[in-house]
Amino acid sequence: MIHNKTQQFFQSFLNENSKVLDVGGGINSFKGSTHILDLVEPDKNLSNKLPNFKKENYLKHDILNIPWPYEDKFFDFSICSQTLEDLRDPIIVCKELKRVSKAGFISCPTRAQESNNKIFNRSKIEKNLIGYYHHRWFVEIDEDCLVFIHKNDILYNNPNLTINKVGQKNLNFFWSENFNFKEKLISKENSIEDCLVFKTEHEKWYRRSKKNYDYTRYNYAPHRFSEFLKNCSHEFELSNNLKNSLKHHVKNFLDKFIK
Repeated sequence: MIHNKTQQFFQSFLNENSKVLDVGGGINSFKGSTHILDLVEPDKNLSNKLPNFKKENYLKHDILNIPWPYEDKFFDFSICSQTLEDLRDPIIVCKELKRVSKAGFISCPTRAQESNNKIFNRSKIEKNLIGYYHHRWFVEIDEDCLVFIHKNDILYNNPNLTINKVGQKNLNFFWSENFNFKEKLISKENSIEDCLVFKTEHEKWYRRSKKNYDYTRYNYAPHRFSEFLKNCSHEFELSNNLKNSLKHHVKNFLDKFIK
């Protein structure tokens, strides 16, 4: 899910005539979407939930089946949230996003969240799993580049590589006209070292951000959207698994009591 304040920010760049594509947005669609591309069946009430959307602009389509049936730069803005990390080939999807849109926003779980074995409020069958079992990629930001690193099971054999103090669950990547992306290959021999380096750098970032939020690690925006970087501290959360767990149990108890 995109944070409400982040959604409000890029909504401010759109107007009533903007054409906005939500890729993979069949569920939890962006409120300002005019077009949606997804493989799932559309929600029958989608037109009532999205003020600028018409049901004929819902395209039930495999995202990996390219090219998408849109002209170059047809959309003023595109959103791709919580989708690329699932896909067999996120690179070709990035190419299509760049082709059909003038600008856009991409969000994926941070690598820290994908290294977390204490994710709050998920199903019992996922208990003690690390990250999200159905995700294929770690996604990172390297300056102005979106980097995809194939997930492996090395974390399960090395508990010291997991991360519980996540801080920021989702990365935010804005782009305009063009953006860079690549796959980073990590050999089996270097997998543990790569995870250790990431964890060490993340823990340094977390300690810094507790005092003064450092937005540079998990957010990127070109000049057009740079105002977001000055006002994105809402993305940082202090990790407190006990507190979250207690809140969850209290809520469940109250819900049952009220019913």
